Amino acid sequence: MHNLKVNVMDENFEGAFGLSLPSMNVFFVAKVDKIIIFNSDSYKKVDEIPIKLLESASREPNEVIGMAKSKCD
Repeated sequence: MHNLKVNVMDENFEGAFGLSLPSMNVFFVAKVDKIIIFNSDSYKKVDEIPIKLLESASREPNEVIGMAKSKCD
C-alpha cells in the first residue's frame, strides 16, 4: 500500500503549525521565529517572514505559538 506522499522540503517541521489562506492560494507555516509562506498548488516556498522575539527569561525559548485570520480570509 502506498499513499503517494513525497517530501517537498528537507527541513524538519516538527512542532510547526499551519494556517491556510484559500483566497490567496497560500498557506503559512509558523516555525519557532519565522513564518514561511507556501503556494497551495505547488508547495513551493513563496516568502519568509522573520519574527523578532524577546530574549527568554527561562530555560524554554520564546517562539511563535499562534496565528489567526479574519473572517473575510
